[in-house]
Amino acid sequence: ASPRVASPRLGLSRDQVDSPRLATSDIEARLPLSYVPLTQLTRLGDTLIYGAAFVGLGMMVGTLGPSLYLLSAAWGDASSPSALGMLFLARMVGTVMGTVLGVRVLVILSNQANKALTLATSVIALALLLIPYWNAEGLVHALFVLRGAGVGLVDTVGTGLVMYLWEKASSRALHTMSLAFGLGAVV
Repeated sequence: ASPRVASPRLGLSRDQVDSPRLATSDIEARLPLSYVPLTQLTRLGDTLIYGAAFVGLGMMVGTLGPSLYLLSAAWGDASSPSALGMLFLARMVGTVMGTVLGVRVLVILSNQANKALTLATSVIALALLLIPYWNAEGLVHALFVLRGAGVGLVDTVGTGLVMYLWEKASSRALHTMSLAFGLGAVV
């Protein structure tokens, strides 16, 4: 029977990993080029940056409520409660799509996750910028789906990156991200 592989990325068997003869340099030689040892200061700095992204995310999610009056005025007679309620549904459909996409980004493009986070934040900002200028209901719903997809992607990728940074000690950092989101939503 062949030994189980402890780390397929490093190509080491469980016996090799447990062996005291395995030098650290052997492991480092097999690590991908994108591997960078994380110091406590690096983790704190990255967590602050992700926290700022979550404050922005909370602000972007919290804008729907106050903007309903403006959308109602722009749509005129077509602004029934059910039509405005469809905006919430469109955003949630987009959020589910963005969450599924975010998981795929973390699994497939793990070394490009920060770029995906930046792109998703830009997509949300673009959708928020265009919503007041488009009065057609269908286009606004499409923008809300796009906005929701960006929110789901930022939430999933941001949470995954924080968990990667802090590994087993990630609960405090994740609670801090939730606090940052809440502060953004209140602002």
